[in-house]
Amino acid sequence: MRSVSSRFHCLFSIGFSVLAASTLAEASVLGKGEQTYRQDVTYHQFGAFWDEGGSNNNLPSTASIVNTAFNYSYGLLDSFQTDFRLGVGKATFGSSENSGLSEAAIRVRTQLLAGNESGLNGLDIGFGYRHPLGEDGDGDRVDALSDGVSRFDLNLSSGHLLGDWFLSWEASYIYRLGAPNDQLQLNGSFSRMISERWVLGPTFSFVTTLGGLSFSEATANDQSVFSDLNETVGGLGGFVQYVVSEGTSLSFSTLFKLVGRNTDAGFTVATGLQFSF
Repeated sequence: MRSVSSRFHCLFSIGFSVLAASTLAEASVLGKGEQTYRQDVTYHQFGAFWDEGGSNNNLPSTASIVNTAFNYSYGLLDSFQTDFRLGVGKATFGSSENSGLSEAAIRVRTQLLAGNESGLNGLDIGFGYRHPLGEDGDGDRVDALSDGVSRFDLNLSSGHLLGDWFLSWEASYIYRLGAPNDQLQLNGSFSRMISERWVLGPTFSFVTTLGGLSFSEATANDQSVFSDLNETVGGLGGFVQYVVSEGTSLSFSTLFKLVGRNTDAGFTVATGLQFSF
């Protein structure tokens, strides 16, 4: 039977992520033959959760997860690209530990609107599929690496130059082939180049589940219904990006969950290395 901490752990792993600033601030879709490889390492930790009223409740032990993601993008045609992703994770809760493959994903992305002189960097649309991996991906363990549910994502993303700042955002509808319910997600960043090699700025993220049970409703029933919790969470953070050379960059970002319902109360840090060629 699932524990409270197990379910909240899995909700993070599939529903709330730090988006590296360099990927948010990227130019529009890749051109034909262009390629990008990116490797990200993300660390998330929490020792408490919010109930449906937003009250903070401590867990008996601290939970953490480290995810390493290998990402490759290729421009098949002008303004049409494919993205591939493979995730490997290590999760701990007290003395319990689990590691292995966490997910595989594929996405296609194309440009709906081109950039213009008003500062718009283009409007892109993407459609993707994510599949959980690993024998422990069903969420039954406190240290599960995912909740074991496949999902389809529909994304809209854009960027806009606002004076010396650049606003990047991505809005997603997540259609899930199982509990919890479908989700809406919004991630974004404001970035500013402070020198030829340094870019920095704040980031934001918001996730909400469309329907589902509150924590008290789940508690009043069998614990197996924790998979259908109505999660809402929002956070703020920041990032720094260093341009090593043309086509190569390093980034560091962090995100703190500031408000939430039926979800864990934690923080996330991430590093990334990207090559474009």
